[in-house]
Amino acid sequence: MIKRQTLRWPSCNLWFLARMSLVVLWLLTALTSLSWGKSIGLQLLLSAGFSSTSSEVLIVAGSVLDAFLACWLLSGRALSVCYLLQIGTIVIYSILLSLIDPSSWLHP
Repeated sequence: MIKRQTLRWPSCNLWFLARMSLVVLWLLTALTSLSWGKSIGLQLLLSAGFSSTSSEVLIVAGSVLDAFLACWLLSGRALSVCYLLQIGTIVIYSILLSLIDPSSWLHP
């Protein structure tokens, strides 16, 4: 008797694809902050009272953090720690943005 096999994607492939989608997300966020979205970030930080120099430094630091998270995900090492850092980063970004400019919640 021949066993009928069903085609299933192993769950590890789905986790890999999810992780790679996060890599793309963090890389695009890093690039956006340094390129076409930079003016929005500068305007937001300047309106909050940051100097021009510190605004530039904060934007670059945020982009470096985003790129670092993407590279860490690509490495596949200590992923549970990386996931926690990503959650913390998103929460901190959201809190800071809410404190600096609550109307940003209405921005697409």
